[in-house]
Amino acid sequence: MGNSGSSPGGSPTLGCHRDTHNRSGGDCSPTLMDISDSVPSLMHRRTSDFLALLPIELAAKVAQFLDEPDIQQVRLVCRAWNEVANSELVWKHLTQLRWPTLARTPAMVHSWRDAHKIVWLGSRIANRDGAREGVNYFAAYGFIAARPSITEEADLLHSCRSLEPRTIGTHLAESVVEENDQMRSELMDAFMRRQNYRGVFLPEAMRRLFAKARFPGHSSLSIAPVLRYFVGQYIRDNPGGAPGTNRPCLPDGDERRNIHTLCYAIILLSVDLYNDNVKCKMTRREFIRNNAFMAYSDEYLMRIYDNVYMWGHIAEPKRTSPRHELGRRNIERLF
Repeated sequence: MGNSGSSPGGSPTLGCHRDTHNRSGGDCSPTLMDISDSVPSLMHRRTSDFLALLPIELAAKVAQFLDEPDIQQVRLVCRAWNEVANSELVWKHLTQLRWPTLARTPAMVHSWRDAHKIVWLGSRIANRDGAREGVNYFAAYGFIAARPSITEEADLLHSCRSLEPRTIGTHLAESVVEENDQMRSELMDAFMRRQNYRGVFLPEAMRRLFAKARFPGHSSLSIAPVLRYFVGQYIRDNPGGAPGTNRPCLPDGDERRNIHTLCYAIILLSVDLYNDNVKCKMTRREFIRNNAFMAYSDEYLMRIYDNVYMWGHIAEPKRTSPRHELGRRNIERLF
């Protein structure tokens, strides 16, 4: 084989490193066939560095399966692994895990590693000091406009996965203003329009919403605009009626009113079933009877009750694993 040779111990190795070139200037990087032919013998050698033998593009693809704390460990192994961990392909992937819609770096940011650092720091500022401070930080580096429009701000809240649900919910709640005796928010409306509830069972759609944004307070005043914009998006995504109802969609006003009322009923059911202070829990029969005035079948209401009973509170925040918390503390070492 033209590009393969033998090690001093007799085991075949690839004849050149991915970054070496022959004297005529040609690329001496190993081909996939070279690598494939050498794998069987390399697997028997405990000291073989398989990652160092791959072209940088393939090695970066392997590294993309690791998260940020693991990338930090990879950088400490050896020079070749450090080169892979510092490649633009790896840092572009890590950055887009945090902000999937970020297609390219702004003009004033020179590398994807710098972009990742800015996204991480901006998200940290937003989660600590409020989303408005995070928006200003991203604007200072050109990730969004200096005076972002409602659309840009909604895109940021929806797309940036490093923003905590509490940060998003608080910022949306602060955008609500009272107008004509109703609580309105253009930002909340734009944010809801970016959610996708097509074909999603109503309790699961509500879980998606509250997992994405944790709204402050528990009064009906604070939850009213949230549910109004949520119901509007749910109906837009399911124009034929709520999935699972097995009935034609009612006129828009009636359908909206029924789903809006049912959302309140689901929240009350969640509180009833999972509040330790409530000793006498609502039964399935009682839930069906309490909501019989709406145009939903007993079977549909029974499915809602069973979903909340089996899968937990609608608005209960998800817990993070100890490894996730450790990883957050170790990310600072990456920079």
